[in-house]
Order: sequence, then structure tokens, then C-alpha cells
Amino acid sequence: MSERISRREFLKGAGAAATAIPLSGKTAAEAHRSHEFSQSSDNNRIVDIHVHFDEKNPNFIRDLIIVADRLNLTACLLTPYPNREQVADAARQYPKQIVPFGFADLDSPDVLTQVKDFHALGYRGLGELEFVKKPYTDDSYMPVYELANQYGWLVMFHTGIVLRRSVDQPENVASYRMRAFHLEEIARRFPKLTVVGAHCGNPEYEWPRRSLAGTLTSSSTSVAQR
Repeated sequence: MSERISRREFLKGAGAAATAIPLSGKTAAEAHRSHEFSQSSDNNRIVDIHVHFDEKNPNFIRDLIIVADRLNLTACLLTPYPNREQVADAARQYPKQIVPFGFADLDSPDVLTQVKDFHALGYRGLGELEFVKKPYTDDSYMPVYELANQYGWLVMFHTGIVLRRSVDQPENVASYRMRAFHLEEIARRFPKLTVVGAHCGNPEYEWPRRSLAGTLTSSSTSVAQR
């Protein structure tokens, strides 16, 4: 059986391999064909909505752009708050390759300031929200969703199980706080949000399907009654 690799490992490996390949100069004809391909491929880009910014790799942006250009990829880059300006600058420089999303700590006392700062820098949403101390539907988190709702953002939530960082150290992390069925209430209360459940609630894959079906049914009924 082949060994699985994560997105982060793939980007590291692919970026390193790409930088090892010498880039020779192009002829005028090759440059013209490359330009035509670029125009035709804009409508056929791969969009990876779940790419984490790697704080440990000082060349991460460079590696990502190399991989994105070779794969015709647009990466929704999930960015920690301390790296917000670096990624915002990169997104302005490479708008086809990078769409910035901000990771905000829902339990931080300054979380609303974090969200406002992301918005001021041109971020397009939040994610991946995770490792919360309370269930996603806790009242203390609602001001964050309300602000994101005003911005019309996409918000990505980690749903389902999480790995242990250390098997012999205590952690204040619990999968039940991040179960997929919490997203139904959030989607109903904040209709301008686009709500995404990362990992589909693993292993409770039935919940996202049922919640989505229920929401669509409710919306269809409301429209029909008007």
C-alpha cells in the first residue's frame, strides 16, 4: 500500500523538485504559446480550498507559486494571524495563485480585532477554524460569525476527529465541539456566510449531507410560499 502524504508535505516536495529544474529561456514562439495557454487555462484552474501556510518554511510562498504555476492551481491560503501581512502582500502580487483566508482563534479575547484586521488587508474569509474550547454554536462565538456575515465571507470549520499531538500529554481539545451538525445552525442564522465543513465531519459523514439537505429543503419551501 502506498504511503499517504499531506498537502503540506506535497507542497514542500513539489516546490523543492520544481526549483531544482533549470528554467531555460523561451523563444518568441514558445512565449506566445505560453501566453495563449495561460489565457485559456484561467477558466480551468484547480482551486484547492484547503492549503495551510507553513510558518516553518521561509520559502513557502516561493515554493507555492512554483507549484501553482506548474499545476494551474489557485490556493486558498489559510493564514495564521502573525503572518497576515506577508500573505496579503503575496496575494496582491499573485492574485491568480493565492486567495487569502485568515485563521482566527475563536477563544482569543481579541478575536474580533483579528477578523477586522484580516478584512482590512483584503482577506476573503476565515479558516480553518479549529481546536475550540466550546462547541462552534456557543454564544461567545456568534459576534465573529456576525462580522463575517457582514463581510459576506466564506468560513471554513474543522469538523470531525483530530490527531493527538502527544499521547502522554493532556490537551484541551475535543472532537464533539467541532461536530459537523453545529454548522447547520450557523448557516441558518447567518445566511450571507458560505459555510464549509473541512473533512466532512470524519467519521460522521451523514451529518453534513443531512444538514445540507435540510437547509436546501427549508429554503425551497420558503421561496415557494412567497
